[in-house]
Amino acid sequence: MSFEEFKNEIEVGSRDCRKKGTTIRSKEREVIKSIIEFCDQEARQKCLFFPLRQATKRAAQYAKVSERTVKRIREQVKLGIEFTDNETHSSPLKVIPQHSSRHIAQSFDFQIRRKMSLKVCSSLSFMFLESPTIIGRYQLAKDAGFKAVESGFPLGFSIEQVVEAKTKAGVDQVLINLFTGDVDKGEVGFAAIPGKEENFEKSVDLTIEYAKALSCKKIHIMAGSVEVLTKANDEVFERNIRHAVSKFEANDIMGLIEPINPYDLPNYYMDSAEKALAIVKKINSPYLRIMLDVFHLQQICGNLTRVIRECLPYTGHVQVAQVPDRHEPDTAGELDYVYLFSLLEKEGYNGYVGLEYTPKASTVEGLKWIERYGFSF
Repeated sequence: MSFEEFKNEIEVGSRDCRKKGTTIRSKEREVIKSIIEFCDQEARQKCLFFPLRQATKRAAQYAKVSERTVKRIREQVKLGIEFTDNETHSSPLKVIPQHSSRHIAQSFDFQIRRKMSLKVCSSLSFMFLESPTIIGRYQLAKDAGFKAVESGFPLGFSIEQVVEAKTKAGVDQVLINLFTGDVDKGEVGFAAIPGKEENFEKSVDLTIEYAKALSCKKIHIMAGSVEVLTKANDEVFERNIRHAVSKFEANDIMGLIEPINPYDLPNYYMDSAEKALAIVKKINSPYLRIMLDVFHLQQICGNLTRVIRECLPYTGHVQVAQVPDRHEPDTAGELDYVYLFSLLEKEGYNGYVGLEYTPKASTVEGLKWIERYGFSF
């Protein structure tokens, strides 16, 4: 459909695209996209104070669609979402009141132009809680289609038990948490706790044994809880991290430090992206990287586009969950994961994305978003 054909059809009154529920065919969408591109370029050339806002209004007037529809189509183009009409099996596109990418994904039969290079792995500490034990979740993850998993430290289970469960399921172990101490006493690691250096060194040695037996190449170093932060915490943390990195280098394992938000884990030492980035840069070793958990970063500092771009060159692993309820990425919440996943890919991240979320319903029922978003297991 040419612009003139589209314009004529609108002018003669055969269509009212402003009305909610009006069908917009794929050919019409291409014309509207061209109108949006023209108006965007025109607004930039005129150096308007609010070019995008003015361009949106002008495009909506030209195309006789709502400004919301203009914004949605612009976003779809930016993210590479392609809509096609299926004359026999599905309905053409319709204008709907929702405008976020999450609603687009849920409301339309769309296909990503190219499959995402990102791969996902299941967190056995959060998912497949249908099994009461962490070793019972390896097989559940495999049965659901996962090829890789991550987990906290498998407290209460021997190396032999964990290796047997992993081997029987036939999955890879991407990541394991450092032994954190007695969780019943509130211990969440020792790295930043003066006087606990011996405990930290023992936890490093123990976790390396598990990691090597599991062929796991990444260990998350838990920093510990600090009631009153002092310079002593910073000094012991750096010394302990340097010790751990030397051990990891000898065993070809990457250590990870993760900023964690104060709402889920009050008084946790590693509570900011800036702090994590500073220590990684200071130690300057390929065996120390940031674990970039989007769920935590949103609540710590927000401004995710800037933070992701700044931290990604120093990132060894990524984890995701919706904010604030920590459910699947496509559930209701603050984060637009269609955009965020696209951003990670565009910025060059090609590692695993850890699914560290609590399923809203059953684990398997909540996995439908993975294929829809273009991921592979």
